Amino acid sequence: MKVVVIGAGGYLGRAVSARLEAHGHAVVRLSSQSGDFDTDTGLLLPTAKLASVDAGVYLAQSPYWHAARVRAGHLWNVNVVSALRASTRIADAGGGRFLYASTGNVYEPGFAPHAETDSLDRSSAYSLSKIHAEEGLAVVAGGLDVSVLRLFGIFGPGQQGRLFPRLCESIGAGRPVVLQPAEGDDEPLGLRLSMCHVEDAAEVIVGLLPLHGCPRLNVAAPQPTSLFMLAKQIGRNIGRAPVYQRVEEPRAADFIADTGLLRSLRLHDFPSLAERVSMSCVGGP
Repeated sequence: MKVVVIGAGGYLGRAVSARLEAHGHAVVRLSSQSGDFDTDTGLLLPTAKLASVDAGVYLAQSPYWHAARVRAGHLWNVNVVSALRASTRIADAGGGRFLYASTGNVYEPGFAPHAETDSLDRSSAYSLSKIHAEEGLAVVAGGLDVSVLRLFGIFGPGQQGRLFPRLCESIGAGRPVVLQPAEGDDEPLGLRLSMCHVEDAAEVIVGLLPLHGCPRLNVAAPQPTSLFMLAKQIGRNIGRAPVYQRVEEPRAADFIADTGLLRSLRLHDFPSLAERVSMSCVGGP
């Protein structure tokens, strides 16, 4: 299969491209680093690279997703407009499959595991842009079979600026890990969350490509963890016990995926979180 990876220069994009090639697929790489996006606007530029491909995997992300630095035009152009452009060009070129990387942040906050059919949260620019892309692809993607991947807690070696590397840095520096309780917690272990190692996410994406009829899929390891346990595992691997700070203010929600559908598809056997953390930790005292 000839697959175009849009956002191939990003953290997940590099892993997906490598796994596709390892599985024998021909990979066409598009990214802002290789000049395929207008970096000022976030728009995908016209390119012959989208011609005669069998499938597309859209992993491009605007760097302006965070609430403190939102540039709405750039965010929507990368997350929505460029994704729609890519899908229609692939469909026009005869492609039949399109995978779009969304996020578990699209769900309304709550403490129960989020299933693919749960209500969505339109209160932040980031989640709203992903929802608009999901809905737009369902309407304008032509003959493509589209799957939306709602990713939870991607982490791994070499990652920057996200929860996992920030925890590694904080624990290594001896800074406290703050644990917020849920209402009624006797011994709060902090946020409960689903995680997914970058290599596991890449394997799921590669495995899903030849399958059809799966419009939405949560992508996360089968078992959630807690901030306490994640920090403890990191501490074991970097040789420094975490310092915890328990606060009284309760947290508003957890971040847990219902992975029943993913497990039923049998796309990938997930290693334990402990194994994946040990592969990913850097730093120490």
